[in-house]
Amino acid sequence: MDSEHFQTLIHKHLDDVMSAEERAEFEQMLLTSPQARTEFWKVAKQHAALRTWGESRNGQQRGTASQRHQSRPTRVMWALTGVAALAAVLVLSLISGWGDKPATVSPSELSQEDTSEEYQPENMPAEPPSRSVAVMRATPDVKWNAGSTALAVGDSLQPGWLHLQSGVVQLEFALGARVVLEGPAEFQLVSSGEAFLKSGKLRAFVPEPAQGFRINSPDCLVVDYGTEFGFSVGGTGASEVHVFKGKVEVQPDHDMSRKQMLTGDQAVKMATGGQLVAMSANSASFINEDELGRRRHENSRTAMERWRTGSDWLRQHRDTALYYDFQKTHEWSRTLVNQAVHGLPEAEATVVGCDWVNGRWPDKGALEFKRPGDRLRVSLPGKLMDFSLIAWVRVDSLPWLQNSLIMGDSFQPGETHWFLSREGNIGFGVRNVRNQWTSYKSPPIITPETRGSWVMLVTVYRGYEVNGTVNITHYVNGHTIGSIIQTGPHTLPDLGTFEIGNWAVKPDEPIWVQRGYKSRNPADHVRCLKGRIDEFAVMRGLLSDADVARLWESGRTE
Repeated sequence: MDSEHFQTLIHKHLDDVMSAEERAEFEQMLLTSPQARTEFWKVAKQHAALRTWGESRNGQQRGTASQRHQSRPTRVMWALTGVAALAAVLVLSLISGWGDKPATVSPSELSQEDTSEEYQPENMPAEPPSRSVAVMRATPDVKWNAGSTALAVGDSLQPGWLHLQSGVVQLEFALGARVVLEGPAEFQLVSSGEAFLKSGKLRAFVPEPAQGFRINSPDCLVVDYGTEFGFSVGGTGASEVHVFKGKVEVQPDHDMSRKQMLTGDQAVKMATGGQLVAMSANSASFINEDELGRRRHENSRTAMERWRTGSDWLRQHRDTALYYDFQKTHEWSRTLVNQAVHGLPEAEATVVGCDWVNGRWPDKGALEFKRPGDRLRVSLPGKLMDFSLIAWVRVDSLPWLQNSLIMGDSFQPGETHWFLSREGNIGFGVRNVRNQWTSYKSPPIITPETRGSWVMLVTVYRGYEVNGTVNITHYVNGHTIGSIIQTGPHTLPDLGTFEIGNWAVKPDEPIWVQRGYKSRNPADHVRCLKGRIDEFAVMRGLLSDADVARLWESGRTE
């Protein structure tokens, strides 16, 4: 049985997008293969957990709307009626027999090949609901006030303050309003439909679904009725409201009884005593989205030039064994050439399944990993005493226990794995002579708020021949996030043939059985990355903290 193909059929079945031919094939697999029925049940339970988790997040907001949907476990059962009746009866009877099967596997069920890898229950963990109210969409030439957290494109924003020293940022609120904020500014995100401008200047674009969007200032409240308007608060706290399209309501001193409606080309200024002084709207004094786009394009061009400096450093470094910059030579490029000057020219990466997409900037290439078969196949022979792994990654989701960055598949001492866990940790491990793993996980670094944003991940491995210890250090965006020194029997890493963004193992294929692989969990071999990669390197040497910081500075998105 082709496990990847069957996985695709399962997901099509659960999403109700099967063709008649696929449904017939799916039915036959369920009828004839115990392994297929087992795999179906595993995936169905994962879908059920995801459904329950999603409804728990949305139920309070949608009220009775959620009552229109069945819970996922029930839906999974009833979805089987889409398969032919005989298969439905068979599978349902099997499921009823499996219903009390525990979610975890006893130690005796684990193969000797994999007992030392961490195992987690199949059920999805209870992920805390996101408090995001807006998303950062553009930050050309931005500078943040001292002590403020630097934000990047794609970052999800929770309620709180933005202290902008200079530059421009664009914010997309969850209900649909967009705000272009110019520095210097002090701006508070209150909710998905409300904000507070203490000082600074903004231009708001409010489509029909976002009507009612509110912006407060020290001396007035503006309520939108589907419009485009400018709002500024000077150093004295006096506010100006300029309406370019549509209609807004202005409440001086937040007094509803004194509210005034403004339409296109009208403007007012707050005067002493809360009086509204009429004036002409001045669109040119507020940056619009066209100007923002021009600035962002210029900023991307500058960022690409800065990145090329760091790229050249990696390419020419004497320790760089592998370097892929993901700049495609033509639309149908299916090979990444090893650009490391001192590396092996034959160490090309073969592209399987992945699609070419944009990377950190519009002119930066990247490969997208989204299907079970998407992967890069690479060979780098030779043991490594000291080495560093570098990758620029955009993570879209973390559905698996291990989401592959690189995965070896030798099942021999020296086999190396680098991955992101389902909880968002960076994981790294090397199989030793006792068939155990010398491994270390960082604290969680990928959260619901950071998914969809580009991050630079670095892991540095240092082996000590004298006393048998190793030092493993993880970095994110130029900063150390965790380090550990471990003792005990160790084997030098040997990448050999490995994959970027996936894992080749398919437990039902004879080659893996012959190599001694036995999965503890039928879903455990699925480790495909969901996201994008636009730069990757392996160095036969140790990157210093300063080296990592330099690479981050040259490659940062803003």
